[in-house]
Amino acid sequence: MDKKGFTPLDREHLTGFTLVELMIAMVISLIVLAGIYNVFISSSRSYFIQESITDMQQNARASIEFMARELRNAVVIEETDTTSGNSSITFYTDGDNADVGVSTGGNTNTTLNDTTKSWTTNKWQNKILAIVDGTGKGQTRTISSNTSTQLTTTSNWTTVPDSTSVYHIGVEKKGFSRTSDNNVLRYTKGGSVNQPFTENITSLTLTADDLNINNIKRIDIELTARTSRTDPNMNNQYHYYTVNTSIKLRLRG
Repeated sequence: MDKKGFTPLDREHLTGFTLVELMIAMVISLIVLAGIYNVFISSSRSYFIQESITDMQQNARASIEFMARELRNAVVIEETDTTSGNSSITFYTDGDNADVGVSTGGNTNTTLNDTTKSWTTNKWQNKILAIVDGTGKGQTRTISSNTSTQLTTTSNWTTVPDSTSVYHIGVEKKGFSRTSDNNVLRYTKGGSVNQPFTENITSLTLTADDLNINNIKRIDIELTARTSRTDPNMNNQYHYYTVNTSIKLRLRG
C-alpha cells in the first residue's frame, strides 16, 4: 500500500482507456452506426416505393371504375379517337331532371314534336336534345325554345327525326382523353373542358364493338399507370400497373 492508501490492484483498476482502445471503440461505434443508418435508409426507401406502388394501383383502379360508371350511362357516343397514340371519347349522359319520349312526327328541319307532352313554355331553353334511337339517332342539338308540345333547335337537323325517333332532353356532354405528349388522363364535363383527372397514366386504349358510333353497345377499356417515382432497386425504373374492363352501355341493348 502506498502513501495514499492504494494497493497495486487498485491502481490497475483506476488506469483509464488507452488511445488505441478509444480509437478501436470509436471505429466499432461508427461501424454499428453506419449499419443502423443503412438499414434505416433501405427501410425508408422501401416504404416510399411501396407507398408509390399502392397509390399507382389505387389511382388506376379508381380511374377505370369512374370511366366505366360514366360510360355505362352514355345515351349518345359523339366521337372516339385512338390515332397516333391519342385516346379520347366524347359522349352524353342524362343530366338532372332529364325528360325522355318518342317524337309523334310532323317535325321540320329545326323542330321536334311530341303531342303527348305538356311542357311549360321555354322550360328546356338552352338544354341539349339528343336523338338516342330511331331516325336521326346520334344527333344532338341545343334547344332555343319550346312550347307545350314542340321543341325548336338552334341549328338544323342533319336527318329530320320522325315518329320512330326516341329523344332525351337535358343531356350533358362528357369525355375522357389522354394525348401522347403527356401522361395525364383528362375529364370533360359540361363547361369544364379537359380538366386533369389522374396523373401518370402512360396509355389508354378504347375499343368499341362496332366501327359505327351509333351502333356501339360495348366498349373495352385498358389503362396503364406508372409510379410517381423510380425504384433504385430496379435500376431506377418505374413500376407499371395495367387494368382493364368491358362496359355494356345500359340504354343500347
